[in-house]
Amino acid sequence: MQEKEYERFRSSYIAKMRADEQESGQVLQRPDARIREVQKTYDKMMAAVENGDYSPPVIRRLNAADAELTALRAERETLIPAPIELPDDIPALYRDHVEDLVGTLTDEAVAGPAADELYTLVETVVVSWDEDANLHTLEIRGKLLELLSFGESKKAATLSGAACSLKLVAGVGFEPTTFRL
Repeated sequence: MQEKEYERFRSSYIAKMRADEQESGQVLQRPDARIREVQKTYDKMMAAVENGDYSPPVIRRLNAADAELTALRAERETLIPAPIELPDDIPALYRDHVEDLVGTLTDEAVAGPAADELYTLVETVVVSWDEDANLHTLEIRGKLLELLSFGESKKAATLSGAACSLKLVAGVGFEPTTFRL
């Protein structure tokens, strides 16, 4: 189970990195276009100098283009985000978080934002007792498909008919960590 959770974590991390790379690629488009433009001018002037067609104004313009290229390339380097270094023991760190799930979920840095997200997704929770079946019924109403998508549940697509409410039933030996959707 922990391996599946780790793989899910790893996949989401890689997806985020690819999105960041794509975003940084869009940020670099304008500087790259300007560098190509100045490089063409520089190459044409350099070819003229090599062919003997030069004068003091051409040399000054060539030096200016060279300085501009150097400045543009240096500026572009500042736009590239530094790669995020992952610790070598990331599987062990992940295992520690999963093993201490109660501690992780009671940490205010995690519990506060998680509660805020749940508040936007869950409208009401109704708990009732069924005398005949001798069990509790828990009914959650809200944006359940969005709630399920947070866990990348494969069942979310099959639950499209239950977009507004879904009933979960807990019987004897109910433990909150074991109920299934």
